[in-house]
Amino acid sequence: SEQNIRDLFNRARSVTPCIILFDEFEALVPRRGRDSAGVTDRVVNQLLTELDGVESLG
Repeated sequence: SEQNIRDLFNRARSVTPCIILFDEFEALVPRRGRDSAGVTDRVVNQLLTELDGVESLG
Protein backbone atom coordinates (compact mmCIF):
# COMPACT_ATOMS: atom_id res chain seq x y z
CA SER A 1 0.00 0.00 0.00
CA GLU A 2 0.99 3.63 -0.22
CA GLN A 3 1.47 3.69 3.55
CA ASN A 4 3.85 0.73 3.41
CA ILE A 5 5.99 2.58 0.87
CA ARG A 6 6.02 5.75 2.98
CA ASP A 7 6.95 3.68 6.05
CA LEU A 8 9.78 1.93 4.19
CA PHE A 9 11.36 5.18 3.02
CA ASN A 10 10.86 6.89 6.40
CA ARG A 11 12.59 3.98 8.11
CA ALA A 12 15.46 4.12 5.60
CA ARG A 13 15.84 7.87 6.21
CA SER A 14 15.95 7.28 9.97
CA VAL A 15 18.87 4.83 9.73
CA THR A 16 21.03 6.60 7.16
CA PRO A 17 23.18 5.66 5.46
CA CYS A 18 20.90 3.04 4.04
CA ILE A 19 20.39 1.23 0.74
CA ILE A 20 17.00 -0.02 -0.42
CA LEU A 21 17.35 -2.75 -3.02
CA PHE A 22 14.43 -3.52 -5.33
CA ASP A 23 14.87 -6.90 -6.95
CA GLU A 24 12.93 -7.18 -10.23
CA PHE A 25 11.74 -3.57 -10.07
CA GLU A 26 9.74 -3.93 -13.28
CA ALA A 27 7.56 -6.55 -11.59
CA LEU A 28 6.96 -4.27 -8.61
CA VAL A 29 6.08 -1.26 -10.73
CA PRO A 30 3.78 -2.24 -13.59
CA ARG A 31 2.68 0.20 -16.25
CA ARG A 32 0.14 2.66 -14.87
CA GLY A 33 -3.44 2.81 -16.12
CA ARG A 34 -4.11 -0.92 -16.25
CA ASP A 35 -5.81 -1.17 -12.85
CA SER A 36 -9.50 -0.26 -12.96
CA ALA A 37 -9.61 0.47 -9.22
CA GLY A 38 -6.54 2.71 -9.36
CA VAL A 39 -4.82 0.96 -6.46
CA THR A 40 -1.75 0.02 -8.47
CA ASP A 41 -1.52 3.54 -9.89
CA ARG A 42 -1.58 5.05 -6.39
CA VAL A 43 1.11 2.68 -5.14
CA VAL A 44 3.33 3.32 -8.17
CA ASN A 45 2.82 7.08 -7.83
CA GLN A 46 3.79 6.95 -4.16
CA LEU A 47 6.91 4.93 -4.94
CA LEU A 48 7.94 7.35 -7.67
CA THR A 49 7.32 10.30 -5.34
CA GLU A 50 9.52 8.74 -2.67
CA LEU A 51 12.26 7.95 -5.18
CA ASP A 52 12.12 11.53 -6.46
CA GLY A 53 12.77 12.77 -2.93
CA VAL A 54 15.84 10.63 -2.31
CA GLU A 55 18.93 12.75 -1.77
CA SER A 56 22.21 11.71 -3.31
CA LEU A 57 25.34 11.50 -1.21
CA GLY A 58 27.50 12.07 -4.28
